[in-house]
Amino acid sequence: MGGSILVVGAEGFFGRRLAEDLRAHSRIEVRAAARRDCDLNDRAGVDSALREVAVAICAAGPYQDLPLTLLEACLERKIPYLDLADDREFILKARELAQPAAKSAGPAVGVGWSSAPALSGLLTGFVVGGFESIDTVRIQIAPGNRGGRGSATIRSLLTSLGKPIELKAGGARRQAFGGADPYDFPFPQPVGTRRGFLVDIADHDLLPPLFGARCVEFRAGAELSFLNTGALALAWSARVLGLRWDWAGVPFEALLRLLGGFGSDAGALGVEVSGRLAGSPATRRCCLLAEHGGDRIPVLPVALLAPRLACDPNLYSGLIPLNGWIGRETFEAECVKRGLKLMVEEKTR
Repeated sequence: MGGSILVVGAEGFFGRRLAEDLRAHSRIEVRAAARRDCDLNDRAGVDSALREVAVAICAAGPYQDLPLTLLEACLERKIPYLDLADDREFILKARELAQPAAKSAGPAVGVGWSSAPALSGLLTGFVVGGFESIDTVRIQIAPGNRGGRGSATIRSLLTSLGKPIELKAGGARRQAFGGADPYDFPFPQPVGTRRGFLVDIADHDLLPPLFGARCVEFRAGAELSFLNTGALALAWSARVLGLRWDWAGVPFEALLRLLGGFGSDAGALGVEVSGRLAGSPATRRCCLLAEHGGDRIPVLPVALLAPRLACDPNLYSGLIPLNGWIGRETFEAECVKRGLKLMVEEKTR
């Protein structure tokens, strides 16, 4: 199939990282479009931007306020669509819109094709084999302080603080809160053990039925411990006092820039699966580690899949499965090209 890969929102933090990766590791032409070049509120402008496009990518967060016009246009034109969405409601709405595409031989659609749920689902799939039952899947992202975050990511995290989160637990639902319920995840060095806190994410809806897990928990944790302490305080004030912090994205981003000289730019995404294996309690862990440039991890799923879809648009029809969308050997080889490490603890008891 002819055409280029369109990246809408390429001037943003992760949009730039994605365009850099695609140009470095793919021979497909990359067309970088800033939000002002492709207004997602202007359907005619979106249709115009899709001319001679093989794959369209939405990297224009924050997704809480984003319309589904690019996805709608791609479905009508049968153009494969991917995005870096992290907002739970956006992902669920977009997946619902794309659901009929498979029945009508529609285009491939990857919603949330970033750290979660695409990468978290893939890593979970690498370690669930052989489990007779799965009690808990714990997923945690550990960005380095020097790695930087985009304003959309910061706003998403602030919005999540103190927000009620529904978690599946043993076939029922329990309520938790964003920024609470800490867990220390044992990442390999140089990241090391990192404390993380619950984040409202689509994994809580999508992964329990996919893997038959009684509970799925997604957390994020800052490298600098006092930032975690501050996040706990903000979460408490949001839950108990009813304060909102989504407005604080700009000053919080400025604070992170001031602190940018501290810590490292290492980053990791880890998955821990606990259940019963051969009749006994067991735990397996899988971790994707970047010793440097950890901010490349969130764009990796799109960077790997977009060129494949550009070459073979019929690779998938409708929603792309979150588990097994790329083989483990191929994934590891692509990680090696980028200086990333995939580590799996086969079994601990």
